[in-house]
Amino acid sequence: MKKKHDPSWKSLQQKPRWTWQRARKVLLRTGVIIGLIAGIGFGLWRTIEKTEIIQPLEQVLFSTNGVLQKNWFLTNIKVPFGEGLMTIDLNALQRRCLQQRQVKSVHIAREFPNALRIRVEEHQPCAKVLLSKNNRRSIGLVSEEGVIFEPLQYGRQQLATYPTLSDVPKTLMKDGKIVGFRSVFRLLQFLNFNAPDVFQAVRGLSLRHYDPFLERKWQSIEFDIGGTWTLVFPIEQPEAALVKLRSILRSLSPQQRKNLRRLNVAATRPTVEFL
Repeated sequence: MKKKHDPSWKSLQQKPRWTWQRARKVLLRTGVIIGLIAGIGFGLWRTIEKTEIIQPLEQVLFSTNGVLQKNWFLTNIKVPFGEGLMTIDLNALQRRCLQQRQVKSVHIAREFPNALRIRVEEHQPCAKVLLSKNNRRSIGLVSEEGVIFEPLQYGRQQLATYPTLSDVPKTLMKDGKIVGFRSVFRLLQFLNFNAPDVFQAVRGLSLRHYDPFLERKWQSIEFDIGGTWTLVFPIEQPEAALVKLRSILRSLSPQQRKNLRRLNVAATRPTVEFL
């Protein structure tokens, strides 16, 4: 019985030696692969470049919490229509918009394929003030933070609804802003919510005796009520002061109400003055 032939390692098929022909094939294949990758990358780059070029700015999507309208933005901010959407300097647009003191903040974002979305937050006014510059007078508005700004796109009827602020001490003015004005705004809010009849009758308010650097118990505001009498109201404990005011007004006769000149409920003991 014959033994099966057991091939030794010498009979196994050997890999061919590394030759110039084989090296050339490997180099060619590698070159082809690199060329394909480079071609794809170049094609993508050109596609992106062309996409930027063919995506010019064509429209602006504008919104605000105030009165400014889209036409104001387009007229004053000089939007670069036709320029590539990705090349527009959004920070520059934002800075130009914030140059208007009425604008509190602005958010600008690209919205593909061809638009900018503009969201503006405006200062909310609570009073108006008479401004004088170069011998010319104009009306300014005062925000709840005390920022004074020139009103843009406010109509006369709108301006007439705000009480007139007067007697602002120069010591309270800093960079076009009234220091400590938020306390005044909160008092106006209080009257609006708790005594709307009194708030609606307010024609003006004076800061003649208002000093935010004093203790709150010494701080008070003078209100011009209906253009006929003055109400002195405290910053601190307005609820108690309102109770006093209601009680005193109910106790006055029609003739006394007609001759009322000044009512101070900020004092420990309220005082009433007549003509």
